[in-house]
Amino acid sequence: MSFAVPPPVKEVAVRKRAALAAGVSVVSLLAASCMEPVHPLDRDGQVSLWSDVEGPLYAVRMEESGPVSARQRPFGKNFTIQLTENGKPGFGAYVDVRVDPPPALLLLPSDGSCEQQHGAFRCVGSKEGYASFRVETASDWSSVDPARIVVSWADNTHDSTQVRIKPPGLPLDSLSFELISSALPTADAKYYVPPSYNEVKCTVTTSPEPGIGPSWSATPRIVNMLVRATGPLGTPGVVENAPVHVTSSSIEGRLSFDKSCNEDSASALDFELDSNGEGPPFYLCVSNVGGDFVVAAASGELSGDDASASPRQREFRIAPEPQVIRVVPVQKSAVLGDPLDFEITAYGHDPSLPLDLKVDLESKNSLVMDLDARSAVLSEDPRTTTRVAATAVGIGDAVLLVRPSLHEDKTCESEPIPVGAGIP
Repeated sequence: MSFAVPPPVKEVAVRKRAALAAGVSVVSLLAASCMEPVHPLDRDGQVSLWSDVEGPLYAVRMEESGPVSARQRPFGKNFTIQLTENGKPGFGAYVDVRVDPPPALLLLPSDGSCEQQHGAFRCVGSKEGYASFRVETASDWSSVDPARIVVSWADNTHDSTQVRIKPPGLPLDSLSFELISSALPTADAKYYVPPSYNEVKCTVTTSPEPGIGPSWSATPRIVNMLVRATGPLGTPGVVENAPVHVTSSSIEGRLSFDKSCNEDSASALDFELDSNGEGPPFYLCVSNVGGDFVVAAASGELSGDDASASPRQREFRIAPEPQVIRVVPVQKSAVLGDPLDFEITAYGHDPSLPLDLKVDLESKNSLVMDLDARSAVLSEDPRTTTRVAATAVGIGDAVLLVRPSLHEDKTCESEPIPVGAGIP
């Protein structure tokens, strides 16, 4: 058996004109013909086999409900067989075709010259010695070892050709596969999500109550996300309908197609790429707790878990959402010229863990109190409280205003320290 170069287009056209007559298959016509009865191809006969598509096919993607109808292409190939006997076209000669292993591919008629007969898929040569059939993936079978299309005739004399079948998804030689984020990377390549300060409240008590705020906001912070891919050279169309699986490694980061993040947020999302290699927009919804975690995309032979997967794997650093700013004056009263002190602490969801929050400082009445500094970074050490120093410069109430840096609408106000003239 040899695998010949495909015949010219005109020659294939001649073969196809002989394929069907009045809707009756070539196999049936030849079986009924007295001129050239159907017969097994001679033992010394020659078979050439070729297909119209180079490269691999893609298996069916299965879900709990069954196979997914949106298919990644190519999922099928058309094959042409050329049969010759004694150097002449094998008119009426037949061969049997099978797939090894059987679940890998489905054998289908294409022009009537091949069909299921007598428990075998049989191909009969036309007047020009040609027969055609089609194969398609019809299951989720895939393997690094190719499936074989086996052609048999004359007491199991046979030969075969190979068809590679890849799992649904992007192939290893894809030019790109990237997870795009609206968050900006920091110096350590982590994508930073800052606080929104929407949950900030103020307290003047000596310590916050346990469970001071919810772990999730009614309007959580979101990061816009998108997956984009480019297929291999020569086969860019394989990206269409390629399945993508995106996961978050933490319960503090949920994924959702809904910008409100309230209905369908989950730890994983599944979707298909469009013809341009893009998935639908989705969102990373982050909790008030914050933390470091990874969002990764995987598809077919490309997984977000391997060491070279940085474009399709993003590590996020989510700042805890400040929920309470505590401002407490140290002195109960003062006189002109006295030093004044205030203790400031910021807390997130966990009142036992202070936050290292940058704050702006202001004296409510600069004629009464002069601050030593206009800003401070609060300590995150639960054993240390940040102290702000000032001086009493006038008679009246010394009040400290504290706000997250550049957020004037989130101002907290201390209780006053009365400043008197003192003893003359």
